[in-house]
This record gives sequence, C-alpha cells and structure tokens, in this order.
Amino acid sequence: MNIVRLLNVVQEGEGILILVWELVKGLDVLDYLNSRGGVMSEEEARGFFKQLLSGIACIHENGFCHRDIKPENCMIETATGTLKIIDFGLSKHLDSAKT
Repeated sequence: MNIVRLLNVVQEGEGILILVWELVKGLDVLDYLNSRGGVMSEEEARGFFKQLLSGIACIHENGFCHRDIKPENCMIETATGTLKIIDFGLSKHLDSAKT
C-alpha cells in the first residue's frame, strides 16, 4: 500500500487526539530529488508516479481527499523503494471537500 499506516489513536484529555503513524525510514521526494542533483530517470519517475496514483486512488476509494499532495508529503522507503503518502492534516471526507 502506498499510504502511511495509522497504527493507533489515543485520546489524551478533553478533545485531544494523538495519532500514531508507522515510521517510514527514508527521504521525502523533494529530498530524494535534491540528493540526486534534481535528476531522476524516466523509468524511476514512472514507477514513483504509478505508486502515487495508486495511493491517491486508495484514499479516494475510502471516501477521503488528501488536499496537500506535494513532494514533501510523499516518502520513499529506503529499503524497498516504496512511495508512501503522508501528512493527512488537511484531508477531508469527500462529501465536505467541495471547492
């Protein structure tokens, strides 16, 4: 899956929720590009883009809209080369995300 996993939700006091996400060991896409001098092969870019689209499709299929897709909100796991979408702070349910 190309979305960071939500591991736990803990209520801490009145109205405070703590979200515990999986740890993605690697770089965000912007840092990944910068570490390579801003260059990525077409084949590598195609692979990451397919993973990004797969993650977005999954988010939409579950009735949500991320609303902040950018290189800094996509992590690449070093060990597997898997792209994972992170930072759901601006996300909304599709029914309330009309603009």
